[in-house]
Amino acid sequence: MIDDLLVVGGGIIGLSIADALVREGMAVRVLDSDRVASGASGAAAGMLAPLAEALVHSDSDPSLNPFLRLGLESLSRFESLAHRLRDETGIDPEFERSGLWRPVVDDDAQREALAGLARLGAAGDGIEWCQGEDLQEALPGLSEAIPGAFHSPLECHVRPPLLARGLAASLRSRGAVIEEGVSAMRVLREGDRVVGLETSAGLRRAGRVVVAAGAWTPALLEPVVATAEVPAIAPVRGQILSLSAPLPAVRGIVYARDVYCVPKRDGSWIVGATEERVGFDRRVTAEGVALLLERARALFPALESASFDRAWAGLRPVEATGWPRVGATGLEDLFVAAGHGRNGVLLAPITAERLRDVITGKRPRTSDALLDSSG
Repeated sequence: MIDDLLVVGGGIIGLSIADALVREGMAVRVLDSDRVASGASGAAAGMLAPLAEALVHSDSDPSLNPFLRLGLESLSRFESLAHRLRDETGIDPEFERSGLWRPVVDDDAQREALAGLARLGAAGDGIEWCQGEDLQEALPGLSEAIPGAFHSPLECHVRPPLLARGLAASLRSRGAVIEEGVSAMRVLREGDRVVGLETSAGLRRAGRVVVAAGAWTPALLEPVVATAEVPAIAPVRGQILSLSAPLPAVRGIVYARDVYCVPKRDGSWIVGATEERVGFDRRVTAEGVALLLERARALFPALESASFDRAWAGLRPVEATGWPRVGATGLEDLFVAAGHGRNGVLLAPITAERLRDVITGKRPRTSDALLDSSG
C-alpha cells in the first residue's frame, strides 16, 4: 500500500499536520517510535501564552514581531479545535480561557515588564497592573514580598495529552493509520524524490513524507538533505511536576520569570519547568524537582503543604535560531516541521495550516521558518 502522506512523529505537531491533510482527503499514516505524545508534547503544561512568549522573540517594532502574529493567530484556532475534537471523539482537551498573571518581584522587574509590554504594541492593550488588596483577592496566598502583577486575560491553556488523544482518535475515525512503536530508520529516495521510509516494521511507501520528530529530526534528515536544509535542533530537558490539594484558590496561569504554575480543571497544579542542556537524558532528578518546588514556594509559601503527585520530563526541540523550521527541504516531497522549542502546543494549529498549504500547492515550496507569517 502506498499512502499519500507519511508523518514521522506522533506529537501534537505531527498529529496536527496529519489532521489537516486527512481533512484534505489524503491517505495519511503517522509513525511514532514510542506512543502518541510520549515526548515533549506529553510533558508540556499546555500554556497558550502568545503575549508572554512573544517577549522572548520581541522586536523593537511590534509590527515586525512575526512570533506574536503567529502565536495570536494559532491561539485563535484552539477553541473551535477543542469543540470539534470533543464532539467528534468525546475527548475534551480542557481548553480554558484562564488568563495569565505575571508577578514582578521588584522595581527593576516591573520596568522590564513595562518595556516588554511596550514592544507588544496594541496586542498588549488588555494587560493591566494589579497590586495591594486587589492582587491578594485575585491571587490568594501570593507571597507578600511580591508587590504586584500584570494580568493578561487573553492567555489560555489546554491538557496536551488529552489534545493528542483527541487528535489521534479523530484521525483514526477518518481512516488515518497511526503506528506506535514503529521507528523511522531511513528516508527512501529515487533520484531527487522521496518515496517513503525504511522503518523498524518494514518499508512504508508514500507520495510525501513529513518529518516532525522533535529533537530526533536532524538524525533522520542529515543522510539525505544538504546541511543547510537540516534544522540545527538541540534537546533541552524540561522537568515538570504536579501538585494537588491543599492549594491556593487561584484560577489563572501564574507565569513568573523562572517558574510557572498552571491550575488544571481537576484541581491540580502543573509546576514547571527546568531548561537543561543535557543531551537526550530524560531523567527526572532530585535537583530539578527541588528547584521547581523552591521557586514555586517563593511565589506561594503555602505550597509547602501541598500534596506532591508526580514529576516527569520531556525534551524540547530547540532550533539554534530560536525559530521553528517548517516547510520543504531540498528533496522533492520531503518536508520538515520541527524546532518549536517550548511553543509546540501553541503553534501546532498554525504550523499544520501553513504546511498543509505548502504540500497542497497553496503556498510556495519554501523552508522559511515562519512560512510567510503575514498569513
